[in-house]
Amino acid sequence: MKKYIQKYFTFKFCLYFNELLEDHIDSNTIITMLNENMTQSDIKIVLYEIYTRLKEGEQLENIIDGFPYFDHLFVSMYKMYLKNPEEIGSMRGYLDISQEQITYAVNKFTKFFVPIVYGFVAFFVITIYVAVIIPMMNVIGDI
Repeated sequence: MKKYIQKYFTFKFCLYFNELLEDHIDSNTIITMLNENMTQSDIKIVLYEIYTRLKEGEQLENIIDGFPYFDHLFVSMYKMYLKNPEEIGSMRGYLDISQEQITYAVNKFTKFFVPIVYGFVAFFVITIYVAVIIPMMNVIGDI
């Protein structure tokens, strides 16, 4: 379950972070802005922890590198972005890759889930038929 929670928090954080990053805003300013404005969001716990550690003087790269809420792909792509921000431009690559991974996982889940639901419904209908209809037919046949 940890992997899915990491992917959720990382994807949501990166979505907001990337939008402001594309507007050429400093990373520390982005964290401050998001922390102040995202008061009712579920990623507030992530933002607050990053913001607190930034205020203590830790560098954002070090925070993200050892942060338990972020998956390794985001950490790697953020490091690549820091090494060459002009060439990479933004974190759009991470968002695209993650979206493909999520789509693949959902398709794989539905590929197995739909037959299970159909099988359960078929079993339920057959059980009702055997438990209710056949005894009623026997009663009517005896009359």
